[in-house]
Amino acid sequence: MEETQGEKKKRDPLMKAQYAPNLKLKRERELRGWSQALVAEQIGAQSNLITRWETGAAFPSPYYRQKLCTLFEKDAAYLGLIKGDADSAVSELHKDVPVPHVQQTDQEVGSVVQGEQVSEPPVRGTPAVGRRTLILSGLGGVALSGIIGWRIWWLGGVVKTSASSLPGEHAPSNPLRYRYTPQADVFVNDVAWSPNGTQIVCAVGDNTAQILDGKRGTVIRVYRGHKDYVNCAQWAADGIRVASASADKTAQIWSVATGTLLTTYTRHQKSVLYLAWSHSGTMVASGSRDGKVHVWDAFTGEKISIYTGHAGSVWSIRWSPDDKSVVSGGDDGIIHVWEPVEARPSADFHYVGPATSGINEVDWAPNGKWIVSAHGDGHVSIWDALTGTHVLTYPEHKAVVRTARWSPSGTLIASGGADTAIHVWNAVTGKRLLQYQQQTNDILEVSWSPDSNQLASASKDKSMVVYAVDAPHM
Repeated sequence: MEETQGEKKKRDPLMKAQYAPNLKLKRERELRGWSQALVAEQIGAQSNLITRWETGAAFPSPYYRQKLCTLFEKDAAYLGLIKGDADSAVSELHKDVPVPHVQQTDQEVGSVVQGEQVSEPPVRGTPAVGRRTLILSGLGGVALSGIIGWRIWWLGGVVKTSASSLPGEHAPSNPLRYRYTPQADVFVNDVAWSPNGTQIVCAVGDNTAQILDGKRGTVIRVYRGHKDYVNCAQWAADGIRVASASADKTAQIWSVATGTLLTTYTRHQKSVLYLAWSHSGTMVASGSRDGKVHVWDAFTGEKISIYTGHAGSVWSIRWSPDDKSVVSGGDDGIIHVWEPVEARPSADFHYVGPATSGINEVDWAPNGKWIVSAHGDGHVSIWDALTGTHVLTYPEHKAVVRTARWSPSGTLIASGGADTAIHVWNAVTGKRLLQYQQQTNDILEVSWSPDSNQLASASKDKSMVVYAVDAPHM
């Protein structure tokens, strides 16, 4: 027997809204790719409560309002948790850009493209790749057409770890969180965690940059503003902007929430290999195959300075914690430290190391006192950031080292390269503490989560893997 409208209302109390629909809360949840069930689980509520709050059928109690603010890291007004202040429209999002929806089960993975949403079933598969391989192997800008096929390998207790069990070395149990693999023959050229640790951005060889859910590896947004492969993608400190560098000779800044292009820098003459944000979020330094590093205004795209001290491609750039200096490294095998506004070399820093092999990566310690460098001859070194004095060499890798990153805690360094292994070691003593070897080709980039408890790794085997980091006491 068919229900009358009145009977349906009695059966479904959600149809009667007592409050304005809370589109602010719904928007924030969906922008993160979170299901209602996931939010409910995180705050200890029943999943139907989230539906009731978002539709206006109910309003959260003070207890749950506090829980929601903590979970989303937003205040009550921003989440529409003040009565009478819930949005009826999401004005700051472009109407023609759909809000991303990501399934939380292993059934479907959705990705948002500007103006369209793509949903495809995942294929269980293997790992991810990086920018240096794409360029060095001479693949050039290979534009892949058609819909992207995403592959996420969900890892429960079935994957065996290849962590080293060398004497004195901690072997974590099943450190793999998940493995992300784009469509075959598409490289992941860079990987970086968001400042709040909830998302990961990947620079991909199909001319896109992709935002992933950091917990599950599902694709939230795909940025398609570049015309050639994307070498690098990095977050601004505010967590709402990403800058990407491409072989199309441009660097672009875009909104994480909408995918909208905000700023384009077009003064490079060759492929832009790498870029780095100032910690203030007001400037970007970008390096190119032409051996120049450009510093430019992140809001206007206007050039501030050009550093011309390199001889050869510039592969890596980092700002000092106080934004007063920039360190860069590249094919000339020399660590360059310089003042960004005037592009003037440091009067105090003098690199004393060998220049017999290229420098693939440089990184500044969180305390500003040290610089780490990854070298083509297989070693990683630490230098005094003020004087250039050599402090320590880590010799445990067996081949070219392509990446080395300080943990946000400042106590650990993760490094990787052509020996396919990621080493996590004590930044003071050089003692290796962990080793991961779940990828089958060169490690091209690693990135720490903000809490130093996870590592994302991009490899030449076309995978991006996220590991749990369980370092022993040092």
